[in-house]
Amino acid sequence: MKEEFKIGDLVRIRETTHSPKIPENRLGLLVKMTDDSRHMWLVLMTNNNSLRFHEMFLDRSLESNKDEKAE
Repeated sequence: MKEEFKIGDLVRIRETTHSPKIPENRLGLLVKMTDDSRHMWLVLMTNNNSLRFHEMFLDRSLESNKDEKAE
């Protein structure tokens, strides 16, 4: 099943894509979809870089649920 993304999702960039601007933790926040037909997203990375990725390189991160599960 294809994963559906939305603005505000915390995502991890897959290891299969590389850029010196991707932070070590590979985490970012989806800011906006840049092209509906191509499923391209603008991602604000944790190092404050904004990068574009096709959604095939994105995984929804479970980091945001880590604190909720610990309670």
